[in-house]
Amino acid sequence: MTVAFFVSPKVSIGMFVGSMATYRWGRADDDGSHGARLLSPAVSCGLICGDGFGSLLSSVLTLSRAQAPICIKFLSREANVSLDVFLATKATS
Repeated sequence: MTVAFFVSPKVSIGMFVGSMATYRWGRADDDGSHGARLLSPAVSCGLICGDGFGSLLSSVLTLSRAQAPICIKFLSREANVSLDVFLATKATS
C-alpha cells in the first residue's frame, strides 16, 4: 500500500488499464497460439517507451517556456490558409 505514496496516480491508472488489456487479450486468444503471452512484454515495452517520450517532449516544452495553444495541424495548404483566416477573425481570450 505504500507504493501509492511514491508514484503518481498516472502510473497506477496505466498499470490497471494495461492489466485489463492484457487480461482481455489473453482471454480473446482462444486459438492456443499463446500470442498474448509471447507479445505482451514487447507491447508493454513499447507503451512504456512511448510514455517516456511524451514526458521528454513535455519537459522540453516546459523548459523552452512554450505558451499555449500549441497544436499540430495536418491539413492541406489551402485548408490551412482558410483555417488561419477563420481563426484570425475570432477573438482571443
